[in-house]
Amino acid sequence: MKTVFLTNIKNDFDRELAAVFAKNNWEVIFGEGDSPCAKKADLKNRTESLSLQCEKIDLYIDTTCFHEENDTKTVKEGIDREVILASFRENFLKPVWYLETVLPLMEKAEAEHEDDAVKRIVFINTAESSVNWNINTSGYGYSMARAALNNATSTFVNKLLPLSYTFRMFDPMYGKVSAKAAAGACYGYVLRGRCDDDGDPRCQDERRLVIRDAMAREIPW
Repeated sequence: MKTVFLTNIKNDFDRELAAVFAKNNWEVIFGEGDSPCAKKADLKNRTESLSLQCEKIDLYIDTTCFHEENDTKTVKEGIDREVILASFRENFLKPVWYLETVLPLMEKAEAEHEDDAVKRIVFINTAESSVNWNINTSGYGYSMARAALNNATSTFVNKLLPLSYTFRMFDPMYGKVSAKAAAGACYGYVLRGRCDDDGDPRCQDERRLVIRDAMAREIPW
């Protein structure tokens, strides 16, 4: 049985996503829920406890989606430094730290499955991270932090793709599509190959990082 690790189970989409993986015979392991994590050391301690739950991780899905309720200022009101830093810590630093601490368990999965290893890293993100599709008129932290995560993911691809890791980015369209429908779309997208002609390995295009939403639309950076 292959193992999927979700960093958080805190909303309907997360729960539906966990359910669809479990229904398809995946072992589902999840992280700390909705509690904020301010320090890398704290997160590392939590992640190391995963070794007590599972021996390896085949598929990593970061479901972090932290909206700071006080991040409401507009361009005429200035920037609240502490609010911005809190959002950046939760929406950028924490996903990066989490991935760093989980990678050793993904290497164990490769050793176990050999040629059948998944080694796929998924980031759940939203259109608010897009320079072109962001329609917010207030609040800076979330959009800025998620855009930074997009750029970091591109760096991850450059480093890890030669090591046989593959990547997906998915927008569940919170509140616009039902959680169940979004989870089904996410499950199908993150597990299938990236190619123009299904089944033809010559068409694989894992080098091109894209974000797709629950309606299968590609979101521009």
